[in-house]
Amino acid sequence: EPSIVGLFLGSYDIQTLDLVPDQKSKRPGWMLLIAATVASGGLYYFSLGLEGYRALAWIAPLPILLVVAEVRPGIGAMLAFSAYVLGALNLVPYLSRLAPLPLLLATLIVPSAAFAAATSAFRSALTRDHVVEAALVFPAIWTSYEFLLSLLSPHGTAGSIVYSQADFLKLIQ
Repeated sequence: EPSIVGLFLGSYDIQTLDLVPDQKSKRPGWMLLIAATVASGGLYYFSLGLEGYRALAWIAPLPILLVVAEVRPGIGAMLAFSAYVLGALNLVPYLSRLAPLPLLLATLIVPSAAFAAATSAFRSALTRDHVVEAALVFPAIWTSYEFLLSLLSPHGTAGSIVYSQADFLKLIQ
């Protein structure tokens, strides 16, 4: 009998609360997917914003990118979106004093959607065995998003992930 999680994730079973892959499909278990989402979100949480550990932003996408090729495209996009929303939550206390709710939601949703799109493109290239393309497509899409943000936003580059790296002297030099 399929579980609710199984309906979303294919052959996943909510009764198996372990981190081993499903033996039938060789896909990672749902606990591993949640762990990857929380790990990426946590790394972004502690690296983005006004204060943080800058180097974590460089490894923040890795947990999601490591599991995304093993799940359906929609699930991978949902996991990536959720991870970035979790990471961007550190900005909510600051932005809630400055911005109305619709703008606050946009600052969570828009970059999360861009992260999900970049992750989906990475997944697509990787599942077609285009490893070089997969290595390049994620940063290319993220850079394109940042560039479009700078052109379309009335605030220029405000909100860009690059500001989290401004005090990371070893990188800038």
